[in-house]
Amino acid sequence: MKDKLVNFTKTMIFSHLFNQKLNNKVWVFSSTNNEEFNYNSKYLFIYVLENEKDITPYYVINDDNERERLKRKYGESFFIETKTLEGIKTVLSAGVWFTSAGLPLYGTKFNNNRQIINLWHGVPLKKIALLENNYSKLKKIYFKTIFSKNYSYILTTSKNLINIMKDSFGVDERKVKVWGQPRNDVIFKNVNKDILES
Repeated sequence: MKDKLVNFTKTMIFSHLFNQKLNNKVWVFSSTNNEEFNYNSKYLFIYVLENEKDITPYYVINDDNERERLKRKYGESFFIETKTLEGIKTVLSAGVWFTSAGLPLYGTKFNNNRQIINLWHGVPLKKIALLENNYSKLKKIYFKTIFSKNYSYILTTSKNLINIMKDSFGVDERKVKVWGQPRNDVIFKNVNKDILES
């Protein structure tokens, strides 16, 4: 929690002191606590890196060892951190953010001119986010302020899940989109169509 509070403070000060111009050709990806290369963010990032040459993708990894490992595998310039003002500046310059869990930065009013898409990381088979029984009132306020109010869209896999996702994240149902999941798309892309049809 301390790291999130420090990031929140740095981010809010930086964003108010400097009017950062957004670049819609810069996309930032993040996932669990900004330390994991996983879930839907990972697979969409890889797709963009390999197929969308007019987009500059960055993936936030605050774990130094993991970031260095990923740089060796995918390229030096695509993995950044948000522990420094330079990293925060890079993320604030991006016109599009994709996340599977949380946000690349902690703060408010990020979606004024930016698209922030929560790809999520699965199907809600149990109560998640605001519907969890163990969320205190304070945690729900924090979640709504930092996460729910920042999201432009939240992805789900079926129209039957729209109400669950809407209630879980405390957003208007128009923000919940049935778009599928990049992680699943990779599976179907690599499966023999004859197997699927049998």
